[in-house]
Amino acid sequence: MLGDSLRGLLTRSDELLAAAAPHEALAGWLAAAVEHAMSYRGLVDALVDSLADPASDLHATCQAVKTAGAQLLDRAQQAGTIRRDVDASALFSLIAAVAWAAERTPEHRDPLLAVMLDGLGSGAGS
Repeated sequence: MLGDSLRGLLTRSDELLAAAAPHEALAGWLAAAVEHAMSYRGLVDALVDSLADPASDLHATCQAVKTAGAQLLDRAQQAGTIRRDVDASALFSLIAAVAWAAERTPEHRDPLLAVMLDGLGSGAGS
């Protein structure tokens, strides 16, 4: 079930917030978020729609995942490894874009994640 899968991603973010170094935690979470979004064809659109629709059954869970991602992003920004001009909404747009592209061409997932992380790096125009 999709809700269970989202809750699994939320649990993963809690683990990463508690255990890992900020940059590595964000990188691990981004990979998990992209993998999750790729798990069902068309899921990216459903997740984006759920975030925008408070009446959606998935809205609260999607919002909690977004909040967890924002915490991981903020932690990496505070550590100085991620540029400060990116917010959680922009981060989710990047996740959606990478997942959408990788859903169609799965072998592009890891290179696209690497490009996303490089672009988010603090030396990339912060």
